[in-house]
Amino acid sequence: MSKHEIILAKPLLPVYFDIYNSSYSIVPNHWHTHIEVILILQGQMQVICNQNNLLLNSNDLMIINSTDIHYTKSIGNTKVLLLQIPYEYLKNALPDLSQITFQSYMPNRTFQKNEAYQELLHALHSMKDVYEQKEDGYPFLFCQWLQTFLYTLYTQFSTRQNGISVATDTKANERMRNIITYIEEHYMEQLTLQGVSGIFALNPEYFCRYFKKQIGFSFLKYVNLVRISHIVHDLTYTEDAIIDILNRHGFTNHKLFYQLFKETYHTTPTAIRKQKHS
Repeated sequence: MSKHEIILAKPLLPVYFDIYNSSYSIVPNHWHTHIEVILILQGQMQVICNQNNLLLNSNDLMIINSTDIHYTKSIGNTKVLLLQIPYEYLKNALPDLSQITFQSYMPNRTFQKNEAYQELLHALHSMKDVYEQKEDGYPFLFCQWLQTFLYTLYTQFSTRQNGISVATDTKANERMRNIITYIEEHYMEQLTLQGVSGIFALNPEYFCRYFKKQIGFSFLKYVNLVRISHIVHDLTYTEDAIIDILNRHGFTNHKLFYQLFKETYHTTPTAIRKQKHS
């Protein structure tokens, strides 16, 4: 997990595409230039994006626009289709892409009778089938469905902003991206609200309100969620003692850690480690 996620295309494809299963998996607030498409195949996922806290259910579709800061958390056992499209790939066809915003949240209960929405779902499921079967020459057919998806998304689910609106949104997002980048680079340290707000020349009270409005969590809770996400990684991929992992990632209040971990994952660190290694 990273403040600025680097995404690599899948071999033979111009995009990143994956079908994955997760259980109470958290990706703290991050951003990338790719357009991200999330389709819930089974289960539920919490997504926080552009100050909207959403709960996605089966067949709900979410479009994350380029550089939008977003957070995801799977609720229970969740199966997800993930498509991430490079910004430059789209810009080749849409030179004014910086002024285009794609509709973000498309819940199935609202859009299930919308023909264009059904075309989006059909294209995504067709990409899934082609990708999983991987028959000879499958990239050609995959890209055909990808183009169908993008054409429908652009013609039916996009709006155009004026230059002033784009400049205002870019400036606001840039400040928040810089704050997130700083937290990711220093989360192992004892970060305080007063210290970080001072670095960005903001009044602590204003910073507190601004941060929660933009991210959906208080500053301290967000810092601890970042720490927990790194801790879960080490629980999964190392055999290090839990106490050593906590100290490595800056979580000195062990009682608070176990309380927040239980609240977030509905289980214990030991159970997570056993589950991942089973």
